[in-house]
Amino acid sequence: MEDSYDPSLVVPAADQLVIISGCSGGGKSTLLAELACQGHAVREEAGRQVVKEQIFIGGNALPWADAGKFVELTISRTMHNMISAARTGRLTFFDRGIIDQVVGSD
Repeated sequence: MEDSYDPSLVVPAADQLVIISGCSGGGKSTLLAELACQGHAVREEAGRQVVKEQIFIGGNALPWADAGKFVELTISRTMHNMISAARTGRLTFFDRGIIDQVVGSD
């Protein structure tokens, strides 16, 4: 459905979307795993999703191969995840956000 991708859906749901940001090894994954165990909706880091997919398909949109393409895909994935989460109306926790992709938080 063409109009299903609507970033404006995120604005009214902003109080239901929580981004956990921080450096590698800071405990984000541990916290998110515990939140998931308690029944909360949790979204995996977009960068990890893109790396897994690119390796699987033999693509080059990887941070060590084509950083620009990698950032573009991770931002797009994050937007998709946020729009999808906004549609659910559930409190959703995200492993990092767009700002992390742009500044390369690692």
